[in-house]
Amino acid sequence: MGSHASHGRLRGKIKQFKLAQIQKTQFGFSALLPEQTVNRAMDAEGIRFRDCLFTPLITLWMFLAQVLSADGSCREATAKLLAFLATQSGAPVEPGADPATGPYCKARKRLAEKLVARLARDSGQQLHRRHPSGQLLGGRRVKVADGTVCSMPDTALNQQRWPQPKTQKPGLGFPLVRLVAIISLNCAAVLDVAAGPYAGKQTGEMALLRTMLDKLEKDDVLLADRYYASFWMIALLLGRGVDSLFRQHQHHAAFLWR
Repeated sequence: MGSHASHGRLRGKIKQFKLAQIQKTQFGFSALLPEQTVNRAMDAEGIRFRDCLFTPLITLWMFLAQVLSADGSCREATAKLLAFLATQSGAPVEPGADPATGPYCKARKRLAEKLVARLARDSGQQLHRRHPSGQLLGGRRVKVADGTVCSMPDTALNQQRWPQPKTQKPGLGFPLVRLVAIISLNCAAVLDVAAGPYAGKQTGEMALLRTMLDKLEKDDVLLADRYYASFWMIALLLGRGVDSLFRQHQHHAAFLWR
């Protein structure tokens, strides 16, 4: 019993050492996504995790490295992590060793969508605050609103949540999701994204934008295309101290706000 307990404590110390070594380096994008930022986001979302090597922090760092890699495979991401740990411990890596990707893939699957979304919004806000507005519009902060439609993987769950257009026969179309984003014109960082079904009540771009108006601050300028040029939207923005810059909608009479 004593040997098992000692072995467990030793494994725990090894995991702590590995985690500390990864966090001290730029392998995990510590400057871009600091440990404190991830911890605050997890606390805000009420996320808890077990003590293991692939914590949410390490998994997020590896995921970023994987996305930016030319290879982009889980195998390469895991191989890089193992090679790094080997250099830190001094143990050689066996030639031709095939890294097991299972633990990393399972950890990536466990990442909470709400955690990733919060970190993306927080990172965008930080970038927006770091970059000055310059001389554009007298130094006013300019934020851009725009929307798009994306097709989703054809699964039963996606078909239920993001139904395909009714003009397509069942089984012949892909689920569609409508996205609207607020983007910083200063640094092109995405500040927030709202998603909704392609069709249905309160699923248009205007309705999705209204759910994100709290991301606009007093004295901001919202830039968007003519689709957003409505009396209601301009009034909502003025009520928040936000000016707007839209092209005139072709179906609306010309107007001028003073």
